[in-house]
Amino acid sequence: RIEALTGTEVVRYFQTRRTIFDRLIKTLNVTEDQVYDTVHNLQSSMKRLTREVRTLKLKTAKDQSDSDFRKIVNVKGVSIVTQQVVDFEKPELRELADSLKSTVSSGVILLATANDNKVALIVSITKNLAGQLHAGQIAKEIAPIVGGTGGGRFDFAEAGGKEPQKITELLRRSQEIVTRMLVASERVT
Repeated sequence: RIEALTGTEVVRYFQTRRTIFDRLIKTLNVTEDQVYDTVHNLQSSMKRLTREVRTLKLKTAKDQSDSDFRKIVNVKGVSIVTQQVVDFEKPELRELADSLKSTVSSGVILLATANDNKVALIVSITKNLAGQLHAGQIAKEIAPIVGGTGGGRFDFAEAGGKEPQKITELLRRSQEIVTRMLVASERVT
C-alpha cells in the first residue's frame, strides 16, 4: 500500500511540519542545528531523573518502618508486614516487596498503592512458608475488599481493585486473614 500527497497537500504538509519544528526551536531556545542534541540530552536527563526518583521513592518507603504507613505483627513466628505506599507502579511495588522480604526470616509482605483511582496490591511470602500459605490465595481473598480480583503463585501474587479509599481496611483485614490462615494451617499439620 502506498500513500502519497500531491499538489497543495504537499505544501500544507511541509508547512505544518515547519510550524511544529519552529515551535520546538522556540520552546527549546536553540538553533536548528542544536535541536537533535538538545532533545537527546533532555531524554537522557529524564531517564536519569526517573531512576533517581524511583530510588528515592523506594528508600523512603523502606525507611517508613514502625510508622502509620507500615504495620508489622508477629503470629507464631511469622512476620506479617503491611504497608501502603504512595504513587508506586507495580515494578516498584515488586522491588519494595523483595527488599522487605529479605529483612524477615519468615514472613508475609502485603503492599498496596493507589494510582488513577485504581488499587495495586502485592503479596509476597518467604519460601519457608510454602506449605502453610499461598500468596495467590491470600490475594484472591483480600482483593474483593477493594473491589477487585487477584491471584498468583505460592510465593508471589498481584491483585487490583477499584476502591482506593478502602486500602486501610484492606491492610487491616489482610493481617486478620493471614493470621486465620496461619492458625488453620497449623491445625492441619
